[in-house]
Amino acid sequence: MRQHLFRHLFSLSILFALASGTEASDGARLIHQAKYEGEYEGLGVEMTRSLVHLGGKHYRLEAKAENLLGSVKEHEDFLWQEDGSIQPLAYRYKQRVFGISRSRSIDFDWDKGVAFCKEKKKTHPVAVSPGNLGPMSYQLQLQLDLINKAEVFEYHFVRRRKMKHYVFVQEEQGPLHQGNTHIEKGIKLVRKQEDGNRSTTIWFDADKHFTLAALIQEKDDDEHSLLITDSHFNYPLTGTAFEGLNQNAAAQAKR
Repeated sequence: MRQHLFRHLFSLSILFALASGTEASDGARLIHQAKYEGEYEGLGVEMTRSLVHLGGKHYRLEAKAENLLGSVKEHEDFLWQEDGSIQPLAYRYKQRVFGISRSRSIDFDWDKGVAFCKEKKKTHPVAVSPGNLGPMSYQLQLQLDLINKAEVFEYHFVRRRKMKHYVFVQEEQGPLHQGNTHIEKGIKLVRKQEDGNRSTTIWFDADKHFTLAALIQEKDDDEHSLLITDSHFNYPLTGTAFEGLNQNAAAQAKR
């Protein structure tokens, strides 16, 4: 029962997790890090998300979430091309509950147009095409689309052994005050096409490069929430894919 509860709680990290316990290679540079707190049926969870520049076009998204029952660590390596596009390379996930570990991985072979998803010692191929993303890089693409004032928020990405299709719709702008999270310029998006009575609401902070500020999932009478407690960028952003951001936005994000 507790193990099921823990897995359910950490579905939050699967949906929106960007810093794992995996050490980055020498010369890597931390670009952004954010910390979050959440609660599920009275159980607390803490999460750290990071974006790391490994050199050249090579980047990594990392996430680590923990509570009293165990931990989840995941990271995704990708190429951030000069035109702003993202090409995922590999994804790793590890969950440890009551001393029992589970892991899975995805490796992208773009020459063959296949992503190899491995879980429980079995490998499942999933066809991919240019523009498809990974389970973490699609989250970064959503952030970039907000920065670039996109009107459509639609993503195809590989998760587990399937190609997933998510569509988000912007519903409102304004302040967000929930718990210890206070955002003055919040952007609210809601995921469409969800099953049953489930709903997913996401808030981003427009003053901090549209950093994820809150994630709220509701189903029937249950609510899962993940709220930001700290966020910082390491300036200057010269040489990174964030270099072209408006300088006023960068100044605001330092606050």
